[in-house]
Amino acid sequence: MGLNLRFNPKELLDNLFGQSGNPVAVDFGSSGIKLLVVQPGQPPKLEAIAFLATPPELRSDTRKRFSFQFEQLPKLVRDLGLKGRRAVCAIPANQTFCKHVQIERVADVPMATLAQGVIAQQIGCDPSALVYQPIEVGPLPNDATKSEVICTAVSRELVNLIVAATRHSKLEIAGVHGEFIAAIRGFDHLTKRTEDATLGSLYLDIGESSTKVVIAQGTRIVFVRFVEVGTRGLDYVLATKRSCTLDEASALRLAHSSTLGDEGQQAPAMQPAGAAAAPQGGLGIFAIMPQDRRRGKSEAAAEDAPLPELAEQVEILADEVQMCVRYAETVVPGLRIDRLICTGGGANDKTLCRRIARTLRVQAQVVDPLARLSRTGKEPAIGIDLSKAHPEWSVAAGLCACPLPS
Repeated sequence: MGLNLRFNPKELLDNLFGQSGNPVAVDFGSSGIKLLVVQPGQPPKLEAIAFLATPPELRSDTRKRFSFQFEQLPKLVRDLGLKGRRAVCAIPANQTFCKHVQIERVADVPMATLAQGVIAQQIGCDPSALVYQPIEVGPLPNDATKSEVICTAVSRELVNLIVAATRHSKLEIAGVHGEFIAAIRGFDHLTKRTEDATLGSLYLDIGESSTKVVIAQGTRIVFVRFVEVGTRGLDYVLATKRSCTLDEASALRLAHSSTLGDEGQQAPAMQPAGAAAAPQGGLGIFAIMPQDRRRGKSEAAAEDAPLPELAEQVEILADEVQMCVRYAETVVPGLRIDRLICTGGGANDKTLCRRIARTLRVQAQVVDPLARLSRTGKEPAIGIDLSKAHPEWSVAAGLCACPLPS
Protein backbone atom coordinates (compact mmCIF):
# COMPACT_ATOMS: atom_id res chain seq x y z
CA MET A 1 0.00 0.00 0.00
CA GLY A 2 1.47 3.36 -1.01
CA LEU A 3 1.65 6.37 1.29
CA ASN A 4 -0.52 9.43 0.58
CA LEU A 5 1.96 12.31 0.59
CA ARG A 6 -0.55 14.97 -0.43
CA PHE A 7 -0.92 17.77 2.13
CA ASN A 8 -2.22 21.28 2.54
CA PRO A 9 0.80 23.62 3.04
CA LYS A 10 -1.19 26.13 5.13
CA GLU A 11 -2.57 23.37 7.37
CA LEU A 12 0.92 21.94 7.85
CA LEU A 13 2.37 25.33 8.82
CA ASP A 14 -0.52 25.97 11.19
CA ASN A 15 0.09 22.67 12.93
CA LEU A 16 3.85 23.21 13.11
CA PHE A 17 3.46 26.59 14.76
CA GLY A 18 0.51 25.62 16.95
CA GLN A 19 -2.03 27.90 15.26
CA SER A 20 -4.61 25.23 14.36
CA GLY A 21 -7.90 25.05 16.20
CA ASN A 22 -10.48 27.65 17.13
CA PRO A 23 -9.34 30.70 19.12
CA VAL A 24 -9.99 30.96 22.84
CA ALA A 25 -12.04 33.94 23.99
CA VAL A 26 -10.62 35.55 27.14
CA ASP A 27 -12.79 37.85 29.22
CA PHE A 28 -11.05 39.58 32.15
CA GLY A 29 -14.23 40.37 34.11
CA SER A 30 -14.40 41.87 37.59
CA SER A 31 -16.05 38.75 39.03
CA GLY A 32 -13.53 36.44 37.39
CA ILE A 33 -11.69 35.37 34.26
CA LYS A 34 -13.65 33.47 31.61
CA LEU A 35 -12.23 31.28 28.82
CA LEU A 36 -14.43 29.95 26.03
CA VAL A 37 -13.69 28.00 22.84
CA VAL A 38 -16.48 27.51 20.29
CA GLN A 39 -16.52 25.69 16.96
CA PRO A 40 -18.54 27.71 14.42
CA GLY A 41 -21.57 26.08 12.88
CA GLN A 42 -25.35 25.86 12.97
CA PRO A 43 -25.57 25.52 15.87
CA PRO A 44 -22.09 26.39 17.16
CA LYS A 45 -20.44 23.73 19.31
CA LEU A 46 -18.82 24.13 22.70
CA GLU A 47 -15.21 22.91 22.75
CA ALA A 48 -13.95 24.10 26.14
CA ILE A 49 -14.91 26.48 28.91
CA ALA A 50 -13.37 27.68 32.17
CA PHE A 51 -14.07 30.21 34.91
CA LEU A 52 -11.88 31.32 37.78
CA ALA A 53 -13.43 33.66 40.34
CA THR A 54 -11.56 36.76 41.48
CA PRO A 55 -10.96 36.71 45.25
CA PRO A 56 -13.45 39.13 46.89
CA GLU A 57 -10.67 41.24 48.40
CA LEU A 58 -9.22 41.98 44.93
CA ARG A 59 -12.40 42.91 43.08
CA SER A 60 -12.34 46.58 44.00
CA ASP A 61 -8.64 46.98 43.14
CA THR A 62 -8.24 46.88 39.36
CA ARG A 63 -4.45 46.60 39.35
CA LYS A 64 -4.38 43.72 41.84
CA ARG A 65 -7.25 41.97 40.04
CA PHE A 66 -5.43 42.09 36.69
CA SER A 67 -2.22 40.88 38.34
CA PHE A 68 -4.08 37.89 39.80
CA GLN A 69 -5.83 37.06 36.52
CA PHE A 70 -2.69 37.40 34.41
CA GLU A 71 -0.87 35.10 36.83
CA GLN A 72 -3.61 32.45 36.73
CA LEU A 73 -4.19 32.50 32.95
CA PRO A 74 -1.34 30.07 32.02
CA LYS A 75 -2.65 27.41 34.41
CA LEU A 76 -6.20 27.70 33.08
CA VAL A 77 -4.93 27.32 29.51
CA ARG A 78 -2.90 24.24 30.47
CA ASP A 79 -5.74 22.65 32.39
CA LEU A 80 -8.14 23.05 29.45
CA GLY A 81 -5.68 21.33 27.12
CA LEU A 82 -6.40 23.73 24.28
CA LYS A 83 -5.53 22.69 20.73
CA GLY A 84 -5.40 26.19 19.31
CA ARG A 85 -2.81 28.80 20.21
CA ARG A 86 -4.77 31.92 19.25
CA ALA A 87 -6.65 34.19 21.65
CA VAL A 88 -9.29 36.88 21.29
CA CYS A 89 -9.44 39.19 24.30
CA ALA A 90 -11.81 41.84 25.61
CA ILE A 91 -10.76 45.19 27.01
CA PRO A 92 -12.78 45.76 30.22
CA ALA A 93 -15.35 48.55 29.82
CA ASN A 94 -14.30 50.22 33.06
CA GLN A 95 -10.84 50.74 31.55
CA THR A 96 -12.21 52.25 28.34
CA PHE A 97 -12.76 55.93 27.65
CA CYS A 98 -16.11 56.27 25.91
CA LYS A 99 -17.94 59.43 24.89
CA HIS A 100 -20.45 60.46 22.24
CA VAL A 101 -19.27 63.54 20.34
CA GLN A 102 -20.49 65.44 17.31
CA ILE A 103 -17.64 66.07 14.87
CA GLU A 104 -17.54 68.48 11.94
CA ARG A 105 -16.73 66.67 8.72
CA VAL A 106 -13.52 67.75 6.94
CA ALA A 107 -12.98 66.99 3.27
CA ASP A 108 -10.44 64.23 2.57
CA VAL A 109 -9.85 63.60 6.29
CA PRO A 110 -11.07 60.21 7.59
CA MET A 111 -13.51 60.43 10.47
CA ALA A 112 -11.31 58.02 12.46
CA THR A 113 -8.47 60.56 12.29
CA LEU A 114 -10.72 63.39 13.44
CA ALA A 115 -12.06 61.24 16.28
CA GLN A 116 -8.55 60.44 17.51
CA GLY A 117 -7.78 64.13 17.86
CA VAL A 118 -10.99 64.69 19.81
CA ILE A 119 -10.31 61.79 22.16
CA ALA A 120 -6.74 62.88 22.92
CA GLN A 121 -7.97 66.41 23.64
CA GLN A 122 -10.81 65.17 25.86
CA ILE A 123 -8.50 62.97 27.93
CA GLY A 124 -5.61 65.40 27.86
CA CYS A 125 -2.80 62.97 27.10
CA ASP A 126 -0.31 62.07 24.40
CA PRO A 127 -2.27 60.53 21.47
CA SER A 128 0.38 57.81 21.10
CA ALA A 129 -0.46 56.55 24.61
CA LEU A 130 -3.91 55.42 23.46
CA VAL A 131 -5.39 52.75 21.23
CA TYR A 132 -8.48 54.06 19.42
CA GLN A 133 -11.66 52.43 18.17
CA PRO A 134 -14.11 55.15 17.08
CA ILE A 135 -17.59 54.12 15.88
CA GLU A 136 -19.29 56.46 13.42
CA VAL A 137 -23.05 56.48 13.97
CA GLY A 138 -23.89 58.77 11.05
CA PRO A 139 -24.82 62.35 10.08
CA LEU A 140 -26.88 64.36 12.55
CA PRO A 141 -30.54 64.61 11.52
CA ASN A 142 -30.51 68.41 11.80
CA ASP A 143 -26.98 69.08 10.49
CA ALA A 144 -25.55 66.81 7.80
CA THR A 145 -22.16 68.55 8.04
CA LYS A 146 -21.59 66.88 11.42
CA SER A 147 -21.46 63.22 12.40
CA GLU A 148 -22.34 61.50 15.65
CA VAL A 149 -19.30 59.48 16.66
CA ILE A 150 -18.78 57.14 19.59
CA CYS A 151 -15.21 57.86 20.63
CA THR A 152 -13.58 54.98 22.49
CA ALA A 153 -9.98 54.59 23.55
CA VAL A 154 -7.94 52.49 25.92
CA SER A 155 -4.48 52.82 27.41
CA ARG A 156 -1.82 51.32 25.16
CA GLU A 157 -0.08 50.15 28.34
CA LEU A 158 -3.09 48.00 29.28
CA VAL A 159 -3.27 46.50 25.78
CA ASN A 160 0.43 45.66 25.99
CA LEU A 161 -0.10 44.02 29.40
CA ILE A 162 -2.91 41.85 28.01
CA VAL A 163 -0.80 40.86 25.00
CA ALA A 164 2.12 39.98 27.28
CA ALA A 165 -0.13 37.93 29.58
CA THR A 166 -1.54 35.89 26.71
CA ARG A 167 1.91 35.28 25.25
CA HIS A 168 3.12 34.14 28.67
CA SER A 169 0.29 31.59 28.45
CA LYS A 170 1.72 30.43 25.09
CA LEU A 171 -1.13 32.08 23.18
CA GLU A 172 -0.90 34.58 20.36
CA ILE A 173 -3.32 37.50 20.10
CA ALA A 174 -5.66 37.17 17.11
CA GLY A 175 -7.90 40.06 18.10
CA VAL A 176 -8.64 42.59 20.84
CA HIS A 177 -12.13 44.07 21.15
CA GLY A 178 -13.89 46.41 23.51
CA GLU A 179 -16.57 44.92 25.74
CA PHE A 180 -19.21 47.14 24.16
CA ILE A 181 -18.68 45.49 20.78
CA ALA A 182 -18.16 41.97 22.11
CA ALA A 183 -21.31 42.15 24.25
CA ILE A 184 -23.59 42.26 21.19
CA ARG A 185 -21.66 40.31 18.54
CA GLY A 186 -22.95 37.07 20.02
CA PHE A 187 -26.47 38.12 19.00
CA ASP A 188 -25.71 38.84 15.34
CA HIS A 189 -27.38 35.58 14.36
CA LEU A 190 -30.66 37.18 15.49
CA THR A 191 -30.30 40.52 13.73
CA LYS A 192 -28.33 39.88 10.53
CA ARG A 193 -31.39 39.30 8.34
CA THR A 194 -32.26 42.00 5.82
CA GLU A 195 -35.65 42.56 7.42
CA ASP A 196 -33.99 43.23 10.78
CA ALA A 197 -31.84 46.12 9.53
CA THR A 198 -33.95 48.67 11.42
CA LEU A 199 -34.74 46.52 14.47
CA GLY A 200 -33.95 48.55 17.58
CA SER A 201 -32.34 46.51 20.35
CA LEU A 202 -31.22 47.68 23.78
CA TYR A 203 -28.57 45.40 25.23
CA LEU A 204 -28.12 45.71 28.97
CA ASP A 205 -25.13 43.85 30.45
CA ILE A 206 -25.62 44.15 34.22
CA GLY A 207 -22.36 43.20 35.86
CA GLU A 208 -21.03 43.04 39.37
CA SER A 209 -19.30 46.43 39.34
CA SER A 210 -21.07 48.25 36.49
CA THR A 211 -23.65 48.10 33.71
CA LYS A 212 -22.94 48.37 29.99
CA VAL A 213 -25.64 49.94 27.83
CA VAL A 214 -25.49 49.25 24.09
CA ILE A 215 -28.18 50.29 21.61
CA ALA A 216 -28.12 48.86 18.09
CA GLN A 217 -30.18 49.20 14.94
CA GLY A 218 -29.93 45.77 13.38
CA THR A 219 -26.25 44.87 13.85
CA ARG A 220 -25.14 48.53 13.76
CA ILE A 221 -24.12 50.02 17.11
CA VAL A 222 -25.58 53.51 17.57
CA PHE A 223 -25.09 54.15 21.29
CA VAL A 224 -22.92 52.89 24.15
CA ARG A 225 -22.51 53.96 27.74
CA PHE A 226 -20.78 52.69 30.86
CA VAL A 227 -22.90 53.13 34.02
CA GLU A 228 -21.22 52.73 37.40
CA VAL A 229 -24.12 50.83 38.94
CA GLY A 230 -23.77 47.08 39.43
CA THR A 231 -25.00 44.32 41.69
CA ARG A 232 -22.10 44.72 44.12
CA GLY A 233 -23.19 48.31 44.79
CA LEU A 234 -26.75 47.15 45.44
CA ASP A 235 -25.52 44.46 47.82
CA TYR A 236 -23.33 46.98 49.65
CA VAL A 237 -26.33 49.27 50.25
CA LEU A 238 -28.47 46.36 51.44
CA ALA A 239 -25.70 44.96 53.65
CA THR A 240 -25.18 48.36 55.29
CA LYS A 241 -28.86 48.89 56.02
CA ARG A 242 -29.49 45.36 57.27
CA SER A 243 -26.15 44.91 59.06
CA CYS A 244 -25.27 41.73 57.20
CA THR A 245 -22.46 40.51 54.95
CA LEU A 246 -22.31 41.16 51.20
CA ASP A 247 -22.97 37.47 50.50
CA GLU A 248 -26.02 37.52 52.76
CA ALA A 249 -27.25 40.71 51.08
CA SER A 250 -26.87 39.12 47.64
CA ALA A 251 -28.83 36.06 48.76
CA LEU A 252 -31.60 38.29 50.15
CA ARG A 253 -31.83 40.29 46.93
CA LEU A 254 -32.02 37.21 44.70
CA ALA A 255 -34.48 35.49 47.04
CA HIS A 256 -36.79 38.51 46.75
CA SER A 257 -36.39 38.44 42.97
CA SER A 258 -37.25 34.73 42.80
CA THR A 259 -40.73 35.42 44.18
CA LEU A 260 -41.69 37.17 40.92
CA GLY A 261 -43.61 35.20 38.32
CA ASP A 262 -42.60 34.91 34.67
CA GLU A 263 -45.62 36.70 33.25
CA GLY A 264 -44.10 37.13 29.82
CA GLN A 265 -43.81 33.37 29.28
CA GLN A 266 -47.46 33.57 28.20
CA ALA A 267 -47.07 36.65 25.99
CA PRO A 268 -45.58 35.71 22.60
CA ALA A 269 -47.85 38.30 20.96
CA MET A 270 -45.74 41.04 22.55
CA GLN A 271 -42.92 40.32 20.07
CA PRO A 272 -42.62 43.58 18.06
CA ALA A 273 -43.72 43.49 14.45
CA GLY A 274 -40.82 42.57 12.18
CA ALA A 275 -38.58 41.64 15.10
CA ALA A 276 -36.16 38.73 14.99
CA ALA A 277 -36.99 35.48 16.66
CA ALA A 278 -36.46 35.34 20.40
CA PRO A 279 -33.08 33.97 21.48
CA GLN A 280 -33.12 30.25 22.05
CA GLY A 281 -32.18 28.99 25.47
CA GLY A 282 -33.10 32.19 27.28
CA LEU A 283 -33.74 32.16 31.01
CA GLY A 284 -37.22 33.39 30.25
CA ILE A 285 -39.18 36.23 28.74
CA PHE A 286 -41.15 38.78 30.71
CA ALA A 287 -43.03 41.68 29.18
CA ILE A 288 -45.15 44.73 29.78
CA MET A 289 -48.52 43.07 29.34
CA PRO A 290 -51.45 44.99 27.80
CA GLN A 291 -53.39 44.71 31.05
CA ASP A 292 -50.54 46.53 32.83
CA ARG A 293 -51.42 49.69 30.92
CA ARG A 294 -55.11 49.30 31.82
CA ARG A 295 -54.30 48.80 35.51
CA GLY A 296 -52.11 51.86 35.60
CA LYS A 297 -48.41 52.34 36.22
CA SER A 298 -48.51 52.45 40.03
CA GLU A 299 -50.41 49.18 40.41
CA ALA A 300 -48.22 47.33 37.92
CA ALA A 301 -45.03 48.67 39.51
CA ALA A 302 -46.12 47.48 42.96
CA GLU A 303 -46.06 43.86 41.79
CA ASP A 304 -42.31 43.82 41.14
CA ALA A 305 -41.05 46.49 43.51
CA PRO A 306 -37.46 45.94 44.70
CA LEU A 307 -36.61 45.59 48.35
CA PRO A 308 -37.36 48.95 50.03
CA GLU A 309 -33.68 49.52 50.79
CA LEU A 310 -32.81 49.22 47.09
CA ALA A 311 -35.68 51.16 45.57
CA GLU A 312 -33.61 54.31 45.01
CA GLN A 313 -30.65 52.50 43.41
CA VAL A 314 -32.89 50.50 41.08
CA GLU A 315 -34.72 53.64 40.00
CA ILE A 316 -31.39 55.39 39.36
CA LEU A 317 -30.34 52.61 36.99
CA ALA A 318 -33.73 52.58 35.25
CA ASP A 319 -33.60 56.36 34.79
CA GLU A 320 -30.04 56.19 33.43
CA VAL A 321 -31.10 53.61 30.85
CA GLN A 322 -34.12 55.69 29.86
CA MET A 323 -31.91 58.75 29.32
CA CYS A 324 -29.65 56.65 27.08
CA VAL A 325 -32.64 55.67 24.95
CA ARG A 326 -33.85 59.27 24.67
CA TYR A 327 -30.44 60.47 23.54
CA ALA A 328 -30.09 57.71 20.95
CA GLU A 329 -33.53 58.49 19.53
CA THR A 330 -32.55 62.14 19.01
CA VAL A 331 -29.45 61.36 16.94
CA VAL A 332 -30.65 58.33 14.97
CA PRO A 333 -33.63 59.09 12.71
CA GLY A 334 -36.42 56.54 12.95
CA LEU A 335 -34.86 54.62 15.84
CA ARG A 336 -37.34 52.81 18.03
CA ILE A 337 -36.44 50.38 20.79
CA ASP A 338 -38.26 47.14 19.98
CA ARG A 339 -36.79 44.94 22.67
CA LEU A 340 -34.58 44.85 25.73
CA ILE A 341 -32.03 42.03 26.02
CA CYS A 342 -30.60 41.57 29.52
CA THR A 343 -27.34 39.74 30.14
CA GLY A 344 -24.63 39.77 32.80
CA GLY A 345 -24.79 38.25 36.25
CA GLY A 346 -27.27 40.93 37.32
CA ALA A 347 -29.79 39.59 34.79
CA ASN A 348 -30.55 36.85 37.30
CA ASP A 349 -32.30 39.57 39.32
CA LYS A 350 -35.80 39.77 37.81
CA THR A 351 -36.57 42.90 39.82
CA LEU A 352 -33.87 44.86 38.03
CA CYS A 353 -34.75 43.67 34.54
CA ARG A 354 -38.49 43.96 34.90
CA ARG A 355 -38.35 47.42 36.46
CA ILE A 356 -36.27 48.68 33.52
CA ALA A 357 -38.64 46.97 31.07
CA ARG A 358 -41.61 48.70 32.67
CA THR A 359 -39.82 52.06 32.60
CA LEU A 360 -39.16 51.68 28.86
CA ARG A 361 -42.47 49.86 28.20
CA VAL A 362 -40.85 47.26 25.96
CA GLN A 363 -40.60 43.48 25.96
CA ALA A 364 -37.56 42.19 27.82
CA GLN A 365 -35.64 38.97 27.38
CA VAL A 366 -33.08 37.52 29.78
CA VAL A 367 -30.66 35.48 27.71
CA ASP A 368 -28.16 32.72 28.46
CA PRO A 369 -25.62 33.01 25.58
CA LEU A 370 -24.26 29.52 26.30
CA ALA A 371 -27.64 27.82 25.87
CA ARG A 372 -27.50 27.84 22.06
CA LEU A 373 -24.17 25.98 22.01
CA SER A 374 -24.47 22.28 21.28
CA ARG A 375 -22.47 20.03 23.59
CA THR A 376 -21.96 16.37 24.39
CA GLY A 377 -21.20 16.78 28.08
CA LYS A 378 -17.63 15.58 27.61
CA GLU A 379 -16.12 19.00 26.83
CA PRO A 380 -13.48 20.30 29.28
CA ALA A 381 -15.30 22.51 31.79
CA ILE A 382 -13.53 24.12 34.75
CA GLY A 383 -15.20 26.10 37.51
CA ILE A 384 -18.66 26.22 35.91
CA ASP A 385 -21.89 24.25 36.27
CA LEU A 386 -23.35 24.00 32.76
CA SER A 387 -26.66 22.66 34.09
CA LYS A 388 -27.44 26.20 35.23
CA ALA A 389 -28.08 29.33 33.17
CA HIS A 390 -25.19 31.80 32.72
CA PRO A 391 -26.27 35.20 31.35
CA GLU A 392 -22.90 36.60 32.45
CA TRP A 393 -21.10 34.94 29.51
CA SER A 394 -22.29 37.39 26.84
CA VAL A 395 -18.87 39.06 26.34
CA ALA A 396 -17.00 35.76 26.00
CA ALA A 397 -19.65 34.40 23.61
CA GLY A 398 -19.47 37.63 21.60
CA LEU A 399 -15.69 37.39 21.32
CA CYS A 400 -16.11 33.97 19.70
CA ALA A 401 -18.35 35.60 17.08
CA CYS A 402 -16.06 38.55 16.33
CA PRO A 403 -14.35 38.32 12.91
CA LEU A 404 -10.68 37.39 12.86
CA PRO A 405 -8.05 38.84 10.53
CA SER A 406 -7.52 36.65 7.48
